[in-house]
Amino acid sequence: MYRKYYMKKIYFVLLLLISSQTINSQKLGLILKGSTTGLGGDIGYRINPRLLIKAGIDQFNYNLKTSFEDGSTSFDLNGQIGAGTIGITADYQLLNKVYVTGGLVLNQFKTDFKGKLLNDIEFGDLIIKKDKVGEINWKIKPKSTIAPYLGIGIGNLLNERRKLNLGLEIGAMLQGPIDFDIAGSGFFSANESPEFDQAGKLNSNFSSFQFYPVIRLNVAYAIKKF
Repeated sequence: MYRKYYMKKIYFVLLLLISSQTINSQKLGLILKGSTTGLGGDIGYRINPRLLIKAGIDQFNYNLKTSFEDGSTSFDLNGQIGAGTIGITADYQLLNKVYVTGGLVLNQFKTDFKGKLLNDIEFGDLIIKKDKVGEINWKIKPKSTIAPYLGIGIGNLLNERRKLNLGLEIGAMLQGPIDFDIAGSGFFSANESPEFDQAGKLNSNFSSFQFYPVIRLNVAYAIKKF
């Protein structure tokens, strides 16, 4: 009888300790991040000392404009490179300063390049006007925009001891196969013909590149403690 009584007391005390630890460790905060997928931020909510839930967005855009020469031929290249994610992830604290993280993200990686000749082509007395040569357009993006993410990090974001925390994270998105789309006009139109199948060859050559590497620096600031 006394054994059951004392066991109930012990269970009750343990329950209070666990509840107290969970309540005291709950934090809501803002996490600024910079990574290979861009700049952005997360809203983070630490449920307990082990588990942190994050939801947010990051983005990167770069416009490329260049030209180069090959002998007497000049070529103009314009392009846009875009990356970014929108998603929800969860961090699980393995050790005091080590955590694993994973979740689902909307992968916004894409590129769009356009190229054209800047001068006519001369073969002896034969002159081919640059407008006849035409333009070529390459577009690259993953076939699926939904990507699982998995990584490991050093740090303890939004912990119960500090208001400001830093974290370094390394991981990868499983973005799946890359999809090349090629369109052209003039002489370049042969690149999109089924017989030539240039896009299909590129898709085959890059079929093993299905992971997008992520290196991320996090700066977390606790807004409210519960």
